[in-house]
Amino acid sequence: MKEKKDPAGRIGFLTVVGPGEPQGERRRPTWTCRCVCGTVKDIREDVLMGGRAKSCGCASSRLKRSKMEKRYSLVNRKFGHLWVVWRSGSIRLGESSHSLWTCKCSCGRPDCRKTVDVRGGMLTSDKITSCEQVQA
Repeated sequence: MKEKKDPAGRIGFLTVVGPGEPQGERRRPTWTCRCVCGTVKDIREDVLMGGRAKSCGCASSRLKRSKMEKRYSLVNRKFGHLWVVWRSGSIRLGESSHSLWTCKCSCGRPDCRKTVDVRGGMLTSDKITSCEQVQA
């Protein structure tokens, strides 16, 4: 007979508190877990031990957002004379929202503003490549 594993300790954002009530028609074993957000939830043993559950569900939106930020980040990229320093937020135009990026200009003009905020779409489509093209 197979020896049953005890998932004691921490798995992702979950801390195993103890055995839970069996779930479903097949009465599958569960473990009561406490998430870092404070939620206490019974999670099936096969899901927990297989590594498919790492939180109560609260972290999935955070992880998705983090992946999106990494994938679409323009930080440390250069577009013409503009070097993207950081994301400064979003701007709403009509029904759509556009990312705003703070850029440092290296055009060399004496009256250069040095830093400007530019929409991400304008940078990636090469419509704005220096501080001269940014409207004040």
